[in-house]
Amino acid sequence: FMATRLTEDHGTGNRREIDRLEKLGVSIVESRGKLRVGGELLVTRALGGASYKELGVVASPEVQFRHWKASDVGLILVSDGVTEKMSASDACTFVFGGDHTCKRTVAESVIALSGDTSAESGDDATDAWNRVELEGESQLMRERIERALKCALELGSTDNVALAAMSRA
Repeated sequence: FMATRLTEDHGTGNRREIDRLEKLGVSIVESRGKLRVGGELLVTRALGGASYKELGVVASPEVQFRHWKASDVGLILVSDGVTEKMSASDACTFVFGGDHTCKRTVAESVIALSGDTSAESGDDATDAWNRVELEGESQLMRERIERALKCALELGSTDNVALAAMSRA
């Protein structure tokens, strides 16, 4: 599968984001080997993180309108934790292509789509964003998403991993 990127990364590698923050007087400094907002963050836009608003981090999304093409099979939304170690095309192959194995295998990571990283999910995970509800071929999609998330972790992602998908069918 060949993924087509629909947005740009909102981080310290994006010149427009750097310019936006510099106009606000926010410092971008090198810390732990990378440029970071206020010496702490790699991202310049994020859901949540209200305490970082003073650093200019906003939750305003980048919005695009696009018509489905006949060749489009679906849409994935991924966190930077996924794309830190996996290409968008590889993530699409996991989700829409079916059989795909991680390029490098390490110890088994247990991922629950409820947001719980233990093997058994407790009843205390009640936040709405921790719930995943799918229709149609939900079990197959769930398994493919879970494999992609496990792969990102097995490849050594150092950030949170999240992936949502929608198929064209």
